[in-house]
Amino acid sequence: SNVIMNKEVNKTIQCSLEAVESYDFPKDEPFNLQVPIDGVMYEFMIHLKENSDKILVLASGKIQEKTQHDRSKPYYQRSKWYFDESTIYFNDPTLYIDDDITTGWAIGTKDDWYLEKIAEIIKKIAKNLFKYNIDDEYGNLLFYGSMSGGFMAIMLSILVENSISIAEMPHLEVFRTNQRPLLNHI
Repeated sequence: SNVIMNKEVNKTIQCSLEAVESYDFPKDEPFNLQVPIDGVMYEFMIHLKENSDKILVLASGKIQEKTQHDRSKPYYQRSKWYFDESTIYFNDPTLYIDDDITTGWAIGTKDDWYLEKIAEIIKKIAKNLFKYNIDDEYGNLLFYGSMSGGFMAIMLSILVENSISIAEMPHLEVFRTNQRPLLNHI
């Protein structure tokens, strides 16, 4: 049934990075996942499907000025899209560094590359769900994003071996897009 995921997700699970790989995540109901690492909260909205052996990971792009988004909460662009496959939407914690930052490419700080941690968490979720043959361990994992989300999708498909990405109009040169707030705060 093609029901759009538009209801509020009420269940939130918080666990350590180590616990993600063996946690008994709910199937066929959306939930939020929080994974604290080195003082940074990594947040995901996840909908695992019992009958799917594929995972779509959707990256968010820029928070548009016209968007009424509470900056104290995670930003999941396209979260109303429905897929038959399992889905993972992730928040970019770079957006929490300062309200002037409307897109962060999951850069993080000089000392902590957030996108690398996001990739680690997604690998552990995939290992949790699918006990793949080591030769194609992440072969059913697809990253998608557009613009700055396209950059993140490409980078994640590099960080997670044997995965693929679809990037629409990716912004690949982060600092050529006039990201003064990003430069000022990271």
